[in-house]
Amino acid sequence: MQWAWQRWLSRHEGLARGLLRLSRISQRITIVLLVVAVLLVPQLAAAMVPAIWMLACLGVMVLLSRTRTISWRAVSVMFSVSVPWALAVAKATELVAASGGMTTSDDGTSIALAAFVEEPGKLVPLAVVALVAPGRARRLAAVDWALLGYAAGAGFTAAEDGARRLAPQGMLASLLGGDKGLDYSLNAWTAGSFRLWESDGLLGRFMAGAGPSPLAVGHHVSTMTVAMAVGLGIVLWRTGRPLGRVVAWVLPAVALVQVVVDHAAYNASVASLTLVSWLDSGDPVVYWLGAVWQASGRGNNAIAYSVVLFVLCLLADARRRLRTGALGVTAGEAPRVPSVTAIGGPAFVRAPIEAVVALVVLSYSDLVVIARGYADRRMTRPQRMIEGRLTAAQVMEARRDAMAATTPGSSPRHATSSLSSHSWSRPS
Repeated sequence: MQWAWQRWLSRHEGLARGLLRLSRISQRITIVLLVVAVLLVPQLAAAMVPAIWMLACLGVMVLLSRTRTISWRAVSVMFSVSVPWALAVAKATELVAASGGMTTSDDGTSIALAAFVEEPGKLVPLAVVALVAPGRARRLAAVDWALLGYAAGAGFTAAEDGARRLAPQGMLASLLGGDKGLDYSLNAWTAGSFRLWESDGLLGRFMAGAGPSPLAVGHHVSTMTVAMAVGLGIVLWRTGRPLGRVVAWVLPAVALVQVVVDHAAYNASVASLTLVSWLDSGDPVVYWLGAVWQASGRGNNAIAYSVVLFVLCLLADARRRLRTGALGVTAGEAPRVPSVTAIGGPAFVRAPIEAVVALVVLSYSDLVVIARGYADRRMTRPQRMIEGRLTAAQVMEARRDAMAATTPGSSPRHATSSLSSHSWSRPS
């Protein structure tokens, strides 16, 4: 999609220059208006905190995603689109609730309705990507799905917590510490999460016999979890094995059910004044929802599930790149993945070992190649910056070629022609 846009701009150079100039002017005007708005309404500064932290956490995820093939621009665009989309989903939730004679402020299990609308709704931007650019979506690395999912959910977190900071929630929120919004850090998984009570707090001591405190991870974590399940499902489907294709459908479905259950159960617990009495309901739907929630640790296992899926995405991508041989190699002098065939044993034993070794070596190799681009003392500092960025772009292109070569139905010409386009020679 981006390539088509660039080709169109190349055919309309005058319009392209005008759009670029308009974009720069609009950015400057936006910055000025934002500064003025913050000065006039200081509370807006507090509302911007979630967006700033989410962008920082998104940067952390990009750094951790050593097999990604999408750019920071693509990830940030997904984040930007998801912020206004969150408002649309919130309105859709109100309409669905109104059609059932409820409101989003109802007490008890009725407030859990939001989870059944929000969680699928957050996936719509990802579905749009797959529909608008199906070819590029098919060539995405598994970790690309993780990043896009994280960005989509981060937009929801920024919009929701920003609105929360602008509109105080009342006495219950004050007692739970919610008026100041969520807590953030550079831990991409725990940032924006909320625990119903802390074990060492007053409420925690009062609730000592009520079981573990329910945990709600941020929208970015839950959306990323489902997106990673989709990415891994695509990898499993391409194995062609019957069991793999069954799991390819089951895994995303289970992930979506789990995040919906965690979200709905947490909302119901908050609406019940931090109690989990709703678990005693005689409604069969509520009973099974509560049973799944209890079995999964009342949301406390969500982070562990997400981390495991993220590691599996990295390993799956590294193994795909390893399978392409020379196509996935960057510079000729870069470290190579050693052969582990001497280990012997069945394929299901060798494959994970190969994936781990490939992930470590290829990640190190990419970093070494990029660092060399920035560190050539024969160039001036501006030249080194340019060379480093060009080298990083070439490394990214090598990853894209590897993903394209392992995507069924990709053009063999595309998969092989890019190999000759890599110029890894050192400047003289």
